[in-house]
Amino acid sequence: MKAGEDWVTAGHDFRRTNASNNSTGDAQCKQTLAWSAYDASGFVYNHPTIYDGVLLAGWNTKLVAYDINVGAPPLWTKTGLPYIGSGFRNSVTAQDGYVYFGGGSGRSMTKADVYTGAVAWSRNVTASPLTGNTVYTTSVIMDCGGTPVLIFGTTAGMLYALDANTGLNYAGWAVNPLPLDGDVWFTVSPTAWMSSTSVLTVSSVTPRALCTPSTPAPAPSIGRSIIPTCMVTS
Repeated sequence: MKAGEDWVTAGHDFRRTNASNNSTGDAQCKQTLAWSAYDASGFVYNHPTIYDGVLLAGWNTKLVAYDINVGAPPLWTKTGLPYIGSGFRNSVTAQDGYVYFGGGSGRSMTKADVYTGAVAWSRNVTASPLTGNTVYTTSVIMDCGGTPVLIFGTTAGMLYALDANTGLNYAGWAVNPLPLDGDVWFTVSPTAWMSSTSVLTVSSVTPRALCTPSTPAPAPSIGRSIIPTCMVTS
């Protein structure tokens, strides 16, 4: 199914470069419509994600996976509680064959198989609910001491770090979730300056550094996804 380069999270990669190596040719005059999709629930604020030929699109009340070359019918749909409420406005993240998505008005974060939609784990209103909902959350995944860690914020001003393998709170943070100075309305992403990398979150008041690299990270290469390693500080 694969056609072109993956776009695995909002902004293409975890540095949010919004840059791709794919050529669009004459984007103004020579693009043709291959297919389109419509859902009555509406499409709001989020960005589609592409992983290995699967297009993952979040509608207002559901997450839908499409074969990028075909479109309809969808490969699978995930909708309704406990996984997704209304106001599903977060852009999903895909990695290693799985997609991670919030629950809109539901207090949830879920990991599912990209190709089938089968749920690997879910923190939701009936199973270890989060503090605050995940309407606007866009996550980042970092390698913290060999553990893939999913980092995201909620509208209750909480920043979570979950072990991406299990969905449990990552034990490397002394305080988890970490209360911030206000609600998290923005995406979480690593930011690179010179040869150092840190994970930052923007709350309504104060940015805070959360992770520092165990080794200096190379300068970011535009159009390439670089997942930094990090050493979590207590």
